[in-house]
Amino acid sequence: MFENYPSFIESKAIALPCEVQESLLCQTSDAREVVRQLQETLQPDQASLQEPGLETREMIRYLARTAKDLNRLDVFEHLREITPAGTSGEFGIG
Repeated sequence: MFENYPSFIESKAIALPCEVQESLLCQTSDAREVVRQLQETLQPDQASLQEPGLETREMIRYLARTAKDLNRLDVFEHLREITPAGTSGEFGIG
């Protein structure tokens, strides 16, 4: 019945690890601390932010989008500085 639907419909939901969420919500945590928390929660083969694989890239984009939503532009800008162009998404409002 659903065999003709694109495979992305079955894709898994992305959630930030608790440690990353806590750092992101804590206004006293600087951008480097938030990104460090993300790297610590990734598997060793996913930890490269300079050459991220698909799962890592998705996590970076989700973190960047969440950072923008929470007005943590310092985190968003830091991600843009340390990841390949286009990885963290666009800087536009919203």
